[in-house]
Amino acid sequence: MENENKTPRPVGRPRRTLNDLPEDWRETYVMIGQEGGSCVEACVMIGVSRSAYETLMKDYPEFRVAEQERHMLSQVWWEKTGRKITKDGGGSAKCFEFNMTNRFREQGYSLRKELDHKSSDGSMSPKSSAQVTIDTSKLTTEQLAAIYGAIRVTTIDPDQ
Repeated sequence: MENENKTPRPVGRPRRTLNDLPEDWRETYVMIGQEGGSCVEACVMIGVSRSAYETLMKDYPEFRVAEQERHMLSQVWWEKTGRKITKDGGGSAKCFEFNMTNRFREQGYSLRKELDHKSSDGSMSPKSSAQVTIDTSKLTTEQLAAIYGAIRVTTIDPDQ
């Protein structure tokens, strides 16, 4: 009967709050973004694990805004760096391309192209082959015979 009215102890580590972060966490986030740094780099600089980062993103709009700002500043840094490489050389275009597609996929940087394989009526069925017109007026009889021999002419009845 001992401890009947006690509240159970919480299990696990307490959730991180903005008060647990260094005082200058926001300035650090901006600085990391201005240098093209990633989310992981920013988290390490303010002493936050991946799970704590997820908690802060979920619980604090101020943290989400700071992360969005860091992300945008990072994208600006990478875009400027890409322009510099394009203009002056001294860098790898392929490395830049992979950085952009991996860091900023949600902003439209992608190597993947989505293809629409549907026909205009929305089905996956191919349309009947297009008609081709050949001017045979200048062909010899032998040439015409060769063409007719090579082509099997079929008529498609749309009512069947």
